[in-house]
Amino acid sequence: MSKLLPSGYFKERIKLVIYRMNKAKNVDFDVIKNEDEKIVFKTTYNDLSFYTIEGLYTIVADFDYYQHFYKVKEGDFVIDAGANVGNIALLFSKKVGENGMVFCFEPDQYNIDFLNESFRLNPDLPKNWKVYDLLLWNENTQLDFQEAGTVGSSAVWFSDQANLVKKEAVTIDTWSQYHNLNRLDFIKMDIEGAEIEALEGCVEIINKF
Repeated sequence: MSKLLPSGYFKERIKLVIYRMNKAKNVDFDVIKNEDEKIVFKTTYNDLSFYTIEGLYTIVADFDYYQHFYKVKEGDFVIDAGANVGNIALLFSKKVGENGMVFCFEPDQYNIDFLNESFRLNPDLPKNWKVYDLLLWNENTQLDFQEAGTVGSSAVWFSDQANLVKKEAVTIDTWSQYHNLNRLDFIKMDIEGAEIEALEGCVEIINKF
């Protein structure tokens, strides 16, 4: 279909029909045009709806995957480590509500731009989220970072096909002390191979909370 049809609203409506045929019972999708005539994707998950700049047809399965052992709930304080373009963070923001917080750690500037745009598409959300342009590590330092603008961005492995930049790295323990964090309920972490180092940097806060 991608070869036969040009990109645009009509093509997305056809894709929508196909993905709706294979969706889970607790999920629904839609494609709309906003007031600027731009294509926007709507995802409904367990009666929570939000809008994104890309279709979440194959991504929505991650909602359950990341919450396999703990279901984020109203009032929770959540760290989304490796927030990417904000798809999971939007869900968490909806779930924690006005009394909760979602702390998005995403060091790739390309992804941050898309993440902020995703939140702008959802003006009904409370201001319960913050974005930190930081790497998570086992010490506070400066690290080389492959800024690829994809899920392949990494501080652990590098290729010759992406931009290499210096980024500030912090431990979650240090960050939480600096911000006087008095609650933390859940950490979702998907940071392209740096999970072990990041976990070494949050032993204190895990023990505390």
